[in-house]
Amino acid sequence: EKSSHLRTRLFLRRCGIPWQYWMILLAGDVELNPGPVRYPCTTCSKPVKRNQRALLCDVCERWMHATSCGIDETEYERLGLAEEEKWLCEACKSSECTMVSCTKSLLWNQSTMQHFTSSGRSLLVSHLNIRSLVPKFDELQHLIEDLGDCPMVLGLSETWLDDTVGSSEISVEGHRLYRRDRHEGRGGGLLLYVTNRIKSIQRNDLERDDMEVIWIEARAGKESLLIGNVYRPPNAPSAWMKCMSEMLEMVVQESKATILIGDFNCNMLNPDSHTGRLNLVTTEFDFSQIITNPTSVTQNMETPIDLLLITNQDMIETV
Repeated sequence: EKSSHLRTRLFLRRCGIPWQYWMILLAGDVELNPGPVRYPCTTCSKPVKRNQRALLCDVCERWMHATSCGIDETEYERLGLAEEEKWLCEACKSSECTMVSCTKSLLWNQSTMQHFTSSGRSLLVSHLNIRSLVPKFDELQHLIEDLGDCPMVLGLSETWLDDTVGSSEISVEGHRLYRRDRHEGRGGGLLLYVTNRIKSIQRNDLERDDMEVIWIEARAGKESLLIGNVYRPPNAPSAWMKCMSEMLEMVVQESKATILIGDFNCNMLNPDSHTGRLNLVTTEFDFSQIITNPTSVTQNMETPIDLLLITNQDMIETV
């Protein structure tokens, strides 16, 4: 056996190929053409291969090895046969995207504008970080129905929509729909549901290509109200605040009452460089931040990162 191994090494040396390379290739677990991992496991970051047991989260649509999730063979086979059963990864189970937490967030992150509608009734303005609208759309409709007959503007962030989802599939009776999808990368996306009881138009001229933001102008009689919905990703570059400042400078030139809602990913209870710069920008243009209760609720913490900024606090009836 030893002489056979020696002859193999001599043969490879004569061929000009280091014998160590052949030993690595013969091991059978080396990728000949390595490249970006197409389906990385969100737990271990290793690629999910076809011959491995893995699960796809119905919310974030990311793959995980069954072993990384603690799913044994029996449970894995059961899930494979349960076609109607949805499976969520631990991150989506515990995050703020569950509808129970979303309901809390919606009830906390809202304000009632005094008698803005033409009928003299107050207008409810709310925001909700939905983190994937499609699988939660039915629950969202029930939530809107439970809020009663009050005219409403509801802003959603992180809708995770793309061109494969038509607006007719996510329309809500009695409301106009304004949306802005993220066209590069996963996640993101904004949407506004606006009651049909007031006139509204989209203000594309106030929006920016380098920010996820959508603006509308709501009108009731001679009154006008600008309503914006913005999403600041957690990994937003430092230039984001400068873009925010330039946008607000353009908005205030309209000389109209303005309300800006959205997920700013700035914890207002734990001041840092981001919250400090946001406070400077909003103060510069006379915006007041009126949300003080937590809006992002997880198992470990409660933080107010979904904010409501307004130029005229006298318009607010309740928060």
